[in-house]
Amino acid sequence: MKRLRCTGVMIVVSLTTGVASARGDEGDDFFEAKIRPLLVERCHKCHAGAKSKGGLRLDSAESLRRGGETGPVVVAGKPDESRLIQAVRYQNDPKMPPDGKLNETQIALLTAWVKAGADWPNAAPTVEIGR
Repeated sequence: MKRLRCTGVMIVVSLTTGVASARGDEGDDFFEAKIRPLLVERCHKCHAGAKSKGGLRLDSAESLRRGGETGPVVVAGKPDESRLIQAVRYQNDPKMPPDGKLNETQIALLTAWVKAGADWPNAAPTVEIGR
């Protein structure tokens, strides 16, 4: 394992598997420094604002939780079950972004974010009924 410190968040990358995970108390910094810019640069062109493709908006926590026309795209803590991660890995259709696959670092960052719970800073907490 190789450990890299990035804006107050520990990123652990396995040199054998290439898997990254985000750790630390500064998830907000990780999101703002790595995840939000990635979403803006590579996703917002099609998945932000009122006319988002597939009904999926990736510009707020509420929109992310709601998902698109086919339902939620993120299973917090479970990147392999998250359709967002499957799409950016080009595992299933749709393959996103359609104009070219994200690089391995970008995919690892999104995967680490989902694995850590896909927290979105300053978002209202999710409340589960019946718990």
